[in-house]
Amino acid sequence: MKKVILFLCFGFYAFPEEAKLSFFIGDVFVKKKDEVDFKKASLNMVIEEGDQIRTGEDSRAEIRREEDVIKIDSNTMFDVVFMSHKKDLFKVIFGKVWFRLKRLKEKEASVETPTCVMGLRGTIFSVFVFRNETIIDLFKGKLEVLAEERKYILKDGERLRHSPDKPKRERIERKKLEAWEIKEFEDIFKLPEEAVIMPAPTQLVALPLEVKKPGLFEKLKEGMRPGEDVGLKAEIRDIRNEIREERQVINIVKARDFSAGRSMKDVWGNLLRVEQHLYRPDNSSIRFININRRETTEEDTSQFSYAMIDAKFNKELPDDISKWPEWIAQEIDEGVKSELHPERFEIILSNGRPGDDCDKIKWESIWKETKLSEPTFWIDKGGDNNKLYEQFSNDWKSTYSCEDRNKFYRYENFNIYKNKTDLNPAGSLRLSSWIINNDGEIMRDDDFKKMDFFDALNKTGCEIRIEPIGEKQLISKPIDIVFTADIVASVIKGLFGKVIGKIIE
Repeated sequence: MKKVILFLCFGFYAFPEEAKLSFFIGDVFVKKKDEVDFKKASLNMVIEEGDQIRTGEDSRAEIRREEDVIKIDSNTMFDVVFMSHKKDLFKVIFGKVWFRLKRLKEKEASVETPTCVMGLRGTIFSVFVFRNETIIDLFKGKLEVLAEERKYILKDGERLRHSPDKPKRERIERKKLEAWEIKEFEDIFKLPEEAVIMPAPTQLVALPLEVKKPGLFEKLKEGMRPGEDVGLKAEIRDIRNEIREERQVINIVKARDFSAGRSMKDVWGNLLRVEQHLYRPDNSSIRFININRRETTEEDTSQFSYAMIDAKFNKELPDDISKWPEWIAQEIDEGVKSELHPERFEIILSNGRPGDDCDKIKWESIWKETKLSEPTFWIDKGGDNNKLYEQFSNDWKSTYSCEDRNKFYRYENFNIYKNKTDLNPAGSLRLSSWIINNDGEIMRDDDFKKMDFFDALNKTGCEIRIEPIGEKQLISKPIDIVFTADIVASVIKGLFGKVIGKIIE
């Protein structure tokens, strides 16, 4: 019996668990060794040496083997060159990949990119390849990087960037990771699996070989500056904290329930990334965040902007958002008056990151007896550090409006007053809106007639711009935000998935 037990123990050690595709979402393709074509991935398919994995836009994948975890971001090409109990060799052709590989003294492991080679032992790190540039972030462990015929030893919390197209003295850049960058690793590998299988896309990268949006590949390819501020998750994380005039920091919120993202152009021709998140910051609240990250050289248009819609209810909400329709139906069943109501409803629009000296506009309603109050209107003008939000009248008075009947475009000028009794306006704002497609072109009626429901959700967006006009500047620069219906599609798909799951059960 002892011999059998020893045989089983050593046999298990010599033949480790197979690597499997433990999760994927969106367009994920695998090309097996000795095969010519990529084929659609399937859950729990075995990943072997010689396999190549490609993810499309807004698509992600995860490989697990015992304690090893490899998370593949959207728009990424990843090769498994070797994978055994003695040697691992991976290649990141383009895109971003996170690694958590366990420590084994007798095992060799390395990762290659088109310009670098990394040797490692027991390491948590990420590799981002765009065009001919490689960015390596080390969270924990030991990493030896060979670049420019020199060896560099990375320590915990360090970044190395290799840019071979730059002058020789500028090709290697080393720096310490910032706090939010370290927190990104903690979020990816520590939160519950259903919430962190992959984070939302964090940067504009070159699209894969099969592109669904004709013409967009070259636009993205020409518009992105390699490695420039790729940490969109930093802003997302800051916004997830309580965004209030006091800018207080609260506990880390629960993982988001639904997320979506899209790369497109705004009406001005700027490349941008739209990120959306729907989640519960506490047991009785729901929060929607719409984030824009632009590549723009225009002085009056911010590179970063966001909108937040926050609703707090008088009752605890179900943990799973997909259960809300049934729960709400039960609350108001049989015509009985429900006690469920929102205690507070708030909308914030901003042309900068939380904590920056930026402009913010806010509407807020409070529950009073039987209904929400009329919304109060507030402005926090950037550049004035002596005050925070200043209240104005919600009674905007229109002075001029214009619209294009052939296109989905209109704008209206408004005078803003301190209160309803004022005769002289405190300033004026112009509110413009467009319905646009992914190339930033203004939509027409005929365009929508050619689309089905999901095409309309996935291929259009709404852009809203609030800008100061006249001598009295209520805000420092325009607040220009593009909204998409991606989160709606994400919720629909999530609910559909739950229904299918129940049927299978």
